[in-house]
Amino acid sequence: MQDFGVKKAKESEFLEIFTSKSSGTSSTIEDGIIVQSCRIGNHSCSSMCVQSGTQDSHVRSLIMMDKSSFSRKKARISSLEHVYKNFRLLRVLCIWGISTFDGTLPSEIGDLIHLRYLGLRWTNIRVFPKSFGQLRNLLTFECSHLAQYRNTEISIPNVLWKMDHLRHLLLAVRAATEEEYTFHTLKNLQSLRGVVGGEWMLKEMPTLSPTVKRLCIEDVSSMKQLDAVFQCPSIVSDHLRSLNLEWHKEKLYLEQQKLEVLCRCHHLRKLKLRGAIVDGMSSPVRFPSNLVKLVLCHAYLKSPETVAALGKLPSLRCLELLDEAYIGTEWVCRAGEFPQLEFLKVVNPSRLEDWRVEARAMPRLTRLKLQKCEVLERLPEELRNIASLEELMIACMPKTFLRRLRQDAGNGGEMADRGGGEDIHIIQHISRVTIL
Repeated sequence: MQDFGVKKAKESEFLEIFTSKSSGTSSTIEDGIIVQSCRIGNHSCSSMCVQSGTQDSHVRSLIMMDKSSFSRKKARISSLEHVYKNFRLLRVLCIWGISTFDGTLPSEIGDLIHLRYLGLRWTNIRVFPKSFGQLRNLLTFECSHLAQYRNTEISIPNVLWKMDHLRHLLLAVRAATEEEYTFHTLKNLQSLRGVVGGEWMLKEMPTLSPTVKRLCIEDVSSMKQLDAVFQCPSIVSDHLRSLNLEWHKEKLYLEQQKLEVLCRCHHLRKLKLRGAIVDGMSSPVRFPSNLVKLVLCHAYLKSPETVAALGKLPSLRCLELLDEAYIGTEWVCRAGEFPQLEFLKVVNPSRLEDWRVEARAMPRLTRLKLQKCEVLERLPEELRNIASLEELMIACMPKTFLRRLRQDAGNGGEMADRGGGEDIHIIQHISRVTIL
């Protein structure tokens, strides 16, 4: 299908893709080459070079992507200046997995005043010029996963506030502006990700645009900053779709009153909370009823009624309980609970000894991952009756747990072909079983 799509795109001059000369399919962009389409894609693992003779003023989209984006061996662009000089009318510039020699974004970036999208994922760029603020028409700026293999800060001048058309701002976690973050001028902002908590939150969060639908803030360091999050207009006005919040610090905790605020967000679909949550035995924690995905990490929930309340979320499809999200000793999934759940991941529930699943619980479970459940004795018997379960991954589990699944668990071998352990019947119907 991809080959067919590329062929048709080239025939209609919708898109032209250049790869390395060695592949025999096309060539690199060089002097004298004539590009007919308005969209260029350059996919090459070798050095990329856009020569000064390539004058293509009609080009609107330039996508340069290295196949080895997720490795340290990246293709290099000898000079980005030619890109900015020769493609002045660009609206889309995507540079994924590409390294520059000096790790800086040239000042000529400010000349691309028509730019709508700028993507710099998996590059080594860590210094941005002040002319970056001239991109007043920019709608999406994505610089996540910058300099992943370098212990360096990423410096962005305090010019983001000038981009008043900006809708999606996806920063690298280590990115730092020269001054405090300023977002209240971005009236059309819909996505904000990769910002780190700080005193800027006390002023900016209550004035953040109510159009924000996806919000991610990491490393919140005080209760005042945590309180400021729940003064965000998009939470108060029920526009939020996704919230990712991290406050994993000592003596910081999320009160139930704040979760009640989230429960009034009827459009909230994805919620990830990393930090302690106040969980009273008499009053279980409530979560928004329309959640599709919930990830809890270091929440230290202790009430069985709280995890039972999770099972009553009618639309929940993905649940991840990570690193002592639940610290109770027993978990019973009652009949009818988790009616839509498809993926369950449980990592390091340090005290969980007994996990039971009653009949007609989790009827649509497809994938189950268990890791580092150090005192869990065995898999729930009822898992053998969940016909939808297709994948099971077990990692870093105690030997007593593993022996119930395979006879030779103590020797680190694969599950026995015949018989296995006394609990082998629980997982025999699962097509993909991985035991690490």
